[in-house]
Amino acid sequence: MLAFGDFAGAVRFGRLALKMLDMQPSSSVKSATIFFANQQMMWMVTPLHTLAESFVDAHKIGDQLGDKMYSTLNLTCSYFTAYYAGTCLASTREKLRDSAVSMLQGGFEVHAGLAFVFHQQIAVLMEGENALEGGQIDGVPIGTGAPNNNVEMKMFAPFVQSLNLARAYYLRQLDGDAIWTSISEALIAEKRPLDMNTWIGQYFEGLASFLLARHVKKQQDETQQEQEVSAHAVDIATLMKRGESVLKQMQSFVELSNWNWECRYVLFAISVIPPSLSRPLNSIFQSITSRSGKGPYRWRIR
Repeated sequence: MLAFGDFAGAVRFGRLALKMLDMQPSSSVKSATIFFANQQMMWMVTPLHTLAESFVDAHKIGDQLGDKMYSTLNLTCSYFTAYYAGTCLASTREKLRDSAVSMLQGGFEVHAGLAFVFHQQIAVLMEGENALEGGQIDGVPIGTGAPNNNVEMKMFAPFVQSLNLARAYYLRQLDGDAIWTSISEALIAEKRPLDMNTWIGQYFEGLASFLLARHVKKQQDETQQEQEVSAHAVDIATLMKRGESVLKQMQSFVELSNWNWECRYVLFAISVIPPSLSRPLNSIFQSITSRSGKGPYRWRIR
């Protein structure tokens, strides 16, 4: 369902799976089922801080059932989700490091590698790029748990790309290369479903596309000639197409769960370059300004 974009259908399936667990509270696959339901489906409609708590509960259930693998994965995913929910970075950083070290010692090298990537991301957001200069972060050598073969590298790629793109956007270190390979296109090529990590990566891909489009337009206005942002000729039309594609998908997510995605959608929409550059974007600005002063939000375009 996710692979074909049927997000509402996927959510119904996830809810059905969780409801069936309520009918079998002692099920040996309860921790695993909650993990997959949350990771693949329920993140779309569940407030992220609540989702993090659900992962913690599933971790405890796994412990009680002796399911070491999914107990560990649920705990680590609770920290990933806490990061996206805006929980204190310092606290999440410490917990992620400890969790990753524990997974490495327990033989879950690949999953530990993903946790170390998140840990490194948080360190850079807190301290800047100089956090990487010592070759280690919080006593853990950079590169610990890195993939050893092509299969693992393919599994890592969308997650790493998502985090790197978010970091580049935050630190304003964007260029055309940063979004040359679309996360969405990579998932389609690998026939992989969308999940919380890659969806938020696509969100930043859209933000980055609009930001770079504004930058290219400014260069063109200043020089009166087309210029490249990087070695790749990323033109405004390509950037706008990518941004608009993510924006359209974001609208469908707002319909599923406005408390998770509406604020992000608004940030996304007002980051669009002037509507004169793309006629279809006029409706976006009109829809936002029409809501100014209504409901719990008071938005205004100036």
